[in-house]
Parts: sequence; structure tokens; C-alpha cells
Amino acid sequence: MGYLLTGLLLLNLSIGYAVFISMYRQKSAMQDRFAMTMATVESSVLSLSISMIVFFILPGSIVFTSLITTIIGIGIGYAFGSLLKFQSLLAGVFQGMIGGIMGPMLAAVIEDPAICSLPATYTNQLSVNIAAFSLFSTLVVLITSFLVYYSLRI
Repeated sequence: MGYLLTGLLLLNLSIGYAVFISMYRQKSAMQDRFAMTMATVESSVLSLSISMIVFFILPGSIVFTSLITTIIGIGIGYAFGSLLKFQSLLAGVFQGMIGGIMGPMLAAVIEDPAICSLPATYTNQLSVNIAAFSLFSTLVVLITSFLVYYSLRI
């Protein structure tokens, strides 16, 4: 399970890096509205997925892990928001922070379904649920990144 999560984390990071580099190269073609949308969407989806996977990988307290993932989310939002203007920077940082906070919340419910008063039968399928949600979030990052990249081409 650890290899799968590490591989998905590296895949998410490489997707985010590839999208950032491609947007950085074409930042002269960006308009304010596109930069705002790109910073909002890309930073929130990417930081949510990465922070959820980091929560699964790192053992320890939920407070420490949430603090680390929030800082990661703010960094992702800063990177994508800094491509054009200050308003997109502000939106990127805010959405990255929200994604960094929400990722551990979602991961905590996946690890312990009793938090939301779900039946204990879901605990028997813990590794399947972790793998399924991690794969699904990586798929969402991939589709979102493709759509953002494609919308710049139009």
C-alpha cells in the first residue's frame, strides 16, 4: 500500500509541475480571467489530492499532518497564483489553503468512518477505500489539469 501511495503522490506532484511549467511558458498569452480561474481550480484540486495522500502516508497526529498539508497547499496556491497578477495570487493561496485543510479531513473520515457515524463494516475495507479514494483524486487532478491546459489552447 505504501508503494501505491508514494507513486500516486509523485504522480500528482509531477502533474502539478508539468502544468505549472506549461502555464509559465505561456503566461504572456493568459488573460486575467483565465489566470484567476486557473489559480483557483488547479491549486484547490491539486492541494486537496496531495494533502489527502500525504495524510495517508505520514503517521502521527492529525494536527501536525494538517499543519504540514496546509503549508503545502499554500505553497501550491502561491506557485499557481503568482503567474500573473496579485488577485490571482490571492485566490490561489486561499484555495490552496482550503484544499490543504480539506484533504486531511477527507482522509480522516476514510481512515475512521465512525467519525461520521458510518457503519463499522467500512473499516474492514480500509486499504481498499484508501486506494480507491487516492486513485480517484489522482484521476480528478489529471482531468482537471488537462482541461486547464486545453482551455489555454482554445
